[in-house]
Amino acid sequence: SYIEVDKSLERPAEINFLRANYERAKDIIGWTPSVDFRSLIKMMVSADLEDVGFHKADWS
Repeated sequence: SYIEVDKSLERPAEINFLRANYERAKDIIGWTPSVDFRSLIKMMVSADLEDVGFHKADWS
């Protein structure tokens, strides 16, 4: 089995790939991230798990 994609149904401004770069913010306002990417992902997953009823003490 396979999936057919009807390209006529895609939105013209659809963005399939995003890549972040903080260099412009650094240049303009001197901002640099205070959380590294791996820590950010851990924070996001932890928050999502807590939202659905899992608490950090329940998983390792």
